[in-house]
Amino acid sequence: DEVDPELLETYEKLGIPLAEQAMLAGVAVDAVFDSVSVVTTFKDKLEEAGGIFCSISEAVQEHPDLVRKYLGSVVPYSDNFHATLNSAV
Repeated sequence: DEVDPELLETYEKLGIPLAEQAMLAGVAVDAVFDSVSVVTTFKDKLEEAGGIFCSISEAVQEHPDLVRKYLGSVVPYSDNFHATLNSAV
């Protein structure tokens, strides 16, 4: 399979060794750089299966019902400071 050139460029910027790049070639990866998703491999196939890939701010705007349903459902807001901040959206 051919790997997305943008993903390879991101791996280079992050200093990911070539051996790890090869290992990740067949894995769905969401590459995040400076808190921004720069590329998601297999995005089309995962979306066909019902996956949604967007920032939390986009999700609040475009999928508010899903955000309400799932935000804070795994780690309760009372668990720790960061969980409280994340649930404050």
